[in-house]
Amino acid sequence: MIRNSSQVSNGHSFFGDKGSSTDHKINPASSNMNMIGPQVKFVRESLGLTLKDLEFKCNSLGWDISYTSLSKIELRNRKITDIELYILCQVLKVKSTVLLEG
Repeated sequence: MIRNSSQVSNGHSFFGDKGSSTDHKINPASSNMNMIGPQVKFVRESLGLTLKDLEFKCNSLGWDISYTSLSKIELRNRKITDIELYILCQVLKVKSTVLLEG
């Protein structure tokens, strides 16, 4: 439960309190094009889904994406928009924080 506007449901602050799982070291010069790829792959595989399965589910929600582009997301070789993140969360049945915080 959110106790105030600066906390999320897991009790972590939006402002990255020391020791919280929201402390990320982000390097803008990195060749990684997104930060969610490995988590997308982990959740997908945990659900027993193939990239083709994920493609079908995303397509059924109106996101015209191929399994090769989904693979690029997982490998951090493709950027992702907020709308695409939302659809992935719907398909994988997770909150965005699961993908963003790893």
